[in-house]
Amino acid sequence: MKLGVEYGKVSLAPHDENWKVIAGETIGKLREILGDTAISIQHVGSTSILGIPAKPIIDIAVGVADPKCVYQFEEPLLKAEIHIVGELVPGQIMCDIKTPEGLEGQHIHFVTYDCQAWKEYIRFRDYLNAVPEQAKRYADLKLELVRKYADDRKSYTGGKAELITELLKRAAEWSEAKDGSDE
Repeated sequence: MKLGVEYGKVSLAPHDENWKVIAGETIGKLREILGDTAISIQHVGSTSILGIPAKPIIDIAVGVADPKCVYQFEEPLLKAEIHIVGELVPGQIMCDIKTPEGLEGQHIHFVTYDCQAWKEYIRFRDYLNAVPEQAKRYADLKLELVRKYADDRKSYTGGKAELITELLKRAAEWSEAKDGSDE
């Protein structure tokens, strides 16, 4: 299994069960480093959705009281080869783990636990795993876009925006109907 993508490029790989294993190992390292500071740590993104192709980059969401808390863990994170990238998305602090070849291998998103972004990460994953026909719609779009934008990740990501917005709305409705609450 190849993990990682060159920065700014897009390539998709068939779903690989090893992604779950790698995410689990990283989650274990993060739990060890962060202790009780991490309220929840979850494997999210396309590599967490069964049966669909994904960029071979593992995404992990770390739910914390304040995303900026990551800076107090900079030294132990670096020892674990986890590098703080910064606030690329407002309200989130991103870290990454490079592959031995220097490719983007894992993205770690520190977000406020239970905020809208946190809920969206979890709902999107859970909804697409529970509703395979919607996961297929998403997979089909990704495959179409990678053919057009293999060298342009920004356009690839932008091309998914409308469907992601729709799926997030459906995921919120599904979550509420399933749980009877807004979790």
